[in-house]
Amino acid sequence: MGLADLNLKDARGHTVLHVAARRKEPAVLVTLLSKGACASETTSDGQTAVAICRRMTRRKDYIEATKQRQETNKDRLCIDVLEREMRRNSMSWNVALSPEVMADDFQMKLNYLENRATRTRKHPE
Repeated sequence: MGLADLNLKDARGHTVLHVAARRKEPAVLVTLLSKGACASETTSDGQTAVAICRRMTRRKDYIEATKQRQETNKDRLCIDVLEREMRRNSMSWNVALSPEVMADDFQMKLNYLENRATRTRKHPE
């Protein structure tokens, strides 16, 4: 991924981040964002990755808490990761972070959320 242009668009204006948002895999989204994918890129019809992810997620699935012995709520995690990146970009447009710092930040957030989900599965309230 070091040589790839992660913001290159296909004929419909989709980047690899838009495709990953449709598949709802948090680890893939975090990796792409940490390698330089831009969350604010829009498709030909004006959709961002977070808008695609929201459209593909039922409200019930977003709101529902993770239950014992179930997989982490990937729908919610993906939307949260993308929304945070959009907010971070809008608030820090003039502050440039190195890819290494961004990767560490994203990995810390992902680890934190995965640990919370694991604890929830082990110790339901």
